[in-house]
Amino acid sequence: MAQNKRLGDLVEIGTWEDVRHALERCQGTFVAACDWIVVNLERNNRNLTLYNLLKGTVPFMQSASEGLRGPVSFLAFCTRNVFEINLRARHILQSDGNLQQWIAEAVTDNIQVLEGVLSLRQTASPRDVEMLEAEIERIRAVAQKHQVSDSRRLLSVSELAKAVGQESEYRAFFRIYSKLVHPSSYLLNSSPDDLNGSFIRTTLVIHLQLYAYDLLGRIRRGLGVPDEVCNMPDA
Repeated sequence: MAQNKRLGDLVEIGTWEDVRHALERCQGTFVAACDWIVVNLERNNRNLTLYNLLKGTVPFMQSASEGLRGPVSFLAFCTRNVFEINLRARHILQSDGNLQQWIAEAVTDNIQVLEGVLSLRQTASPRDVEMLEAEIERIRAVAQKHQVSDSRRLLSVSELAKAVGQESEYRAFFRIYSKLVHPSSYLLNSSPDDLNGSFIRTTLVIHLQLYAYDLLGRIRRGLGVPDEVCNMPDA
């Protein structure tokens, strides 16, 4: 690639209506794969977890499609989340140990959310506090019964990217997403023309689709979903 070329010079995405239809087609392949998994595969931790990653990606693609010409920060939010789901799928597919670690994170996430609510107890009644504390203990008991640890050490996105060999992608794009998603000086002080320029929006749309199709391909192969279900060639 010539160094004086930019992404916008090299990629032709058609009209924005074409892009919307492309995102809708991508979303349709995910739904078809999810439907096939429900009908054809047994419900175990691995199958359910990978299914949840596919299903969890669909709302972000749908939101990106519906808000394609809306605030660029919203499109960046969708793209960043699909990127993170892609990293997680890569990590889970590496080993059963990584799968168990992710399942354990769900326990930790649930408990931390409830503990966060408890920290606002000055606005809660004694009965509400009692119910929240009981729910935390219930979650821990269920986790212990199924031999799932309450792991307090959660992988950061940068650690996750490093573990799956995507450090360069993380360094190149994740900080850009963060500048667009959070109320950064760049987001709040840039002109609307700069923020909503076609180059930034096009870059986000292209990478959202790249992450999504890569994710689908990996999970499809990992679970044995037939090629014809998603109408996509084996990569």
